[in-house]
Parts: sequence; structure tokens; C-alpha cells
Amino acid sequence: MILLPSIGYDKRPNIILLDLVMPGFSPSAFEKWARENYPETITLVLTSHDRDAYLGGMMEAGATNKFISKKLQIAPTTVEKHLARIYKKLAVTSRAEAALWGSEHGRDFEY
Repeated sequence: MILLPSIGYDKRPNIILLDLVMPGFSPSAFEKWARENYPETITLVLTSHDRDAYLGGMMEAGATNKFISKKLQIAPTTVEKHLARIYKKLAVTSRAEAALWGSEHGRDFEY
């Protein structure tokens, strides 16, 4: 855990900005710590990309759910939930149907 005083910051921050996709870092654990230690501080959590589009691209490239979960640092069940949402948007029921849909419609669509 990174402690603000240990990096030379001796003031109480007004805002802490976190990125959801940080290798080796748990934003939720840090946010809980910040709430306990800096209750008056606002915590903003951002993500550095559109997760569905990124995940859809990985799926198109043939990545397995296990690979995707490791790459995005999310649980395999979370990958499955994202894929289910993508399938619903595309009105398909499987990875194979999604790939066929993509080949028929090109890359000019949003997941």
C-alpha cells in the first residue's frame, strides 16, 4: 500500500484520482484505505479504456477468457459478464456467432 506521507506528501489531499487498470494495484483496496484515513477526501476512479471494446478486440483476436482476465486483471466471471453484454448488444449467443457478426459488419461497430 502506498501511503501518502511516505512519498513526501504531508498535506491532506482534496481529491485522489485512481485508475481501475493498474498492474499489481488494487484500486478498491486503496479506495477503502483512503476512506478510512482521509474521510473528507473525494476519490475519483477512472478507467484508461473502453473495457467492452478492448475485451471485444481481444475476443476477436482469439484470446481465451483466462488470458483476457489476466490481461485486464479481472475475474474470469467478470470476463463472462462482459462477453454476455457484448453478445446481447450484437444479438448473438456465442463467441463464434460474434466473430461471424464481426466479419459481416467489419470493425466499424461498437461493442
